Amino acid sequence: MIAKEKTLGGIKDFTNTKEFKALSERYTSRMSRAERREYQRKEDKMIKCISTLTPIQTDLIDQLSQVKSDAKLEEINQIMDRSISALLVGLFPEKTWEDITEIEDIFASLVIEDAEKTTNIKSKSKGDINMTNKKLEKYSEEVATKAIELLEKKLSQKQAIDELITHFPMLSKSMVTNAYKKIKSEWDKEHKKEDPEMQEAAEKILDIISKQDPKKEVVKKATTEIVKEERPQAKVEVKKEIKEEVKMNGLKVLEEKVVKTIKIAGENGVYEGETGKGIMLTKEGASISFGNEKELELWVNEFKEVFARLG
Repeated sequence: MIAKEKTLGGIKDFTNTKEFKALSERYTSRMSRAERREYQRKEDKMIKCISTLTPIQTDLIDQLSQVKSDAKLEEINQIMDRSISALLVGLFPEKTWEDITEIEDIFASLVIEDAEKTTNIKSKSKGDINMTNKKLEKYSEEVATKAIELLEKKLSQKQAIDELITHFPMLSKSMVTNAYKKIKSEWDKEHKKEDPEMQEAAEKILDIISKQDPKKEVVKKATTEIVKEERPQAKVEVKKEIKEEVKMNGLKVLEEKVVKTIKIAGENGVYEGETGKGIMLTKEGASISFGNEKELELWVNEFKEVFARLG
């Protein structure tokens, strides 16, 4: 039966309103005649049953429902706690149980703050779902605009997120962090340009090969190594390898590949990686690695699913 009130007493009053009848008609408008009659019979029986309940009876049913709901929620919380602990133990085998507990406490504080901020937004919208969604969409657009501004200023991730949290006090840290990361990912894709130094080196290699005697049949490898960026916190090496075969009728490139090795000190530890071998993050003796972005995405999605179940 269609209803929008949480308590049984509220439902009892709501069934006598024009709004309830309009909702009921809208809900059954796409049903066949037989389905509509069957639904109407069930609805009438439920309304009649509710209308015969005394205030004490409705209050008792509401209280019992709340007790059952709280018990189910507690069961879900226990399952979530065990699952999150197991996940962290598996990901960080060198962490002590105290370390795992500390991470869980941080996670719990994020969840509590996010729930409070969400409740505040809903209350300002007077519980209206459409109005709440419109507010969230508006905030998302404002965060995106501000995030792009901070990216243009080349602020670090921590600096940008701290700035966004200060600028949008009505939003939780989880909301701001996720929004920023999504914008940054799109930003990185749009502003990714081909390295001019690597391109120049490749052209020189091809120029050297093209000057080889085309009448000689020979197989060789030309390799150049470029230090793209080297600082106390970051070092990126790029190798461009070209295997070619020179035949009587000219040059034929058989294989071309770019090999990069990278080592960067970030906010969460030291990142080391090589093209085709993935990236490893190391901090305080503990490490985690992913072979490719797909593995990382699966891991992140699993975390997001855990967050969603706490909803």
